[in-house]
Formats: sequence, structure tokens, C-alpha cells
Amino acid sequence: DFVDSTVPKKTFADVGVSSVITLKHLGTHGGYLHSHDHLYEGGSEQQQVTLYPHLDENNKWYVELYNETMEPFRFVEITDGTKIRLRHMNTNRRLHSHDVRPAVSSQDWQNEASCYGYEGFEGDPNDDFIVQIVKDKSVPGVAQERLRAIDTVFVLRHAMTGCALWSHPTKLPKWGFDQQEVTCTGQGIAPLSYWYVEQ
Repeated sequence: DFVDSTVPKKTFADVGVSSVITLKHLGTHGGYLHSHDHLYEGGSEQQQVTLYPHLDENNKWYVELYNETMEPFRFVEITDGTKIRLRHMNTNRRLHSHDVRPAVSSQDWQNEASCYGYEGFEGDPNDDFIVQIVKDKSVPGVAQERLRAIDTVFVLRHAMTGCALWSHPTKLPKWGFDQQEVTCTGQGIAPLSYWYVEQ
């Protein structure tokens, strides 16, 4: 029997504030939203954000509300339109975008996606992303209303600039370990901005 070892054996369906998640890109086979303690050589020179094809601790992100860093006392679901921040578990920096051209894809409709901050930093408005559920790509029912692992497909829309977190088959150079580029785009092919929570 073939066993697919890439899909986790056990995952909780409902995703909420303070969930630790992995995000998979739907539009390419590039893998997981990933960051690591290395900086871009160009652009803002902030921490790299890439797609990485393998299971890895650097694929894990902690979900926060944009205005609240304290863990809630009860389960708080993520519904369509919720404004969140994603804090990278291993480096404690938050997913970030701004009006800076990426180091590789430097078209004027592409903004850099990076990780920014330090331990204890409250974050800034460029860390804010709005969850937009893609209803016709999500499993009918509850997954079209709130974030559920595997079943909900969504766009992460940057609150300040309106761009969408995006990836495409372009690879970063050696300094980016030949990993797949992630940017925030104001245009481009919609499915390349589709994500789902795998774990």
C-alpha cells in the first residue's frame, strides 16, 4: 500500500486565534509557507519568506489577531474578513509586506513579503492580513464561513496595501537556497494567491 507521508496523520479541523498552523500553496506544487533566519540580499534586506516543499519546523506559524497579542481564554474562530497576523514560530518575526520591490520579481505590481520584528515587539500595521475565504474553492458548508484545515481555501490580503500573498514557480538565487519566491501582488493570476491550512 502506498502511504502519503506528507499529509499529517492528525489535524484539528477548526483554526482559531493562537492556533499553530502550516500553510500550503494551492496554485503551484511549491509547498509550504516558510521562513528562516536568513535575510534577503536586496529589497528591504529583512528575513526571507519562501515556499519550501518538505515538512519542516520553519513552516510553522502562530495565528494572532491584528490588535491582540495575548492568548484568548476561549476559542476564537477565524471567519471571512478577520484581520490576523502570522508570527513565525522559530524566529518570532511576523509575516510582513510593504511597498518595497522584491529582490527577484521587481515589477511595480509586486511587493516584497518578508518577516519582521523581534521578541517582545508588538508588531506594526504592515503585519496585518485579512483572511478572504474563496467560497467556490472551499468545501460547501462550515468551511465557507470560517477557517478549517484542508477544507477552506483563502487569500491573505495585506491590509495596508491591498496586495495578496502570492507565489509562482520563480526560484530565489543561491542566497535564498533556490527556494520558491513568495511576494505580495496587486495583480497576477488569482489561483497563485490561494492557500489552505494543512495542519
